[in-house]
Amino acid sequence: MEKGKKELRKKEIIKIAMDHISQNASSVFNLTLISVDRDDNRYPCWSVIFEMRNKQGNIVDGPLILGINEFGEIIYVG
Repeated sequence: MEKGKKELRKKEIIKIAMDHISQNASSVFNLTLISVDRDDNRYPCWSVIFEMRNKQGNIVDGPLILGINEFGEIIYVG
């Protein structure tokens, strides 16, 4: 871990993800938070997963996944 930076907790990761979603709101999809997990085996980051539904309430192809590193930086959106 870099000097001067503290590792974030799950609650802080959720806030970062929700802030990102609200700043990048979709007029096509409704997003629902379904999972927040940390996997240090593959890459030391948090995976935040949102279910995506269209305005009719149908699930679309796949979830929206945010990768957030231990310093709160979004490093992946997919």
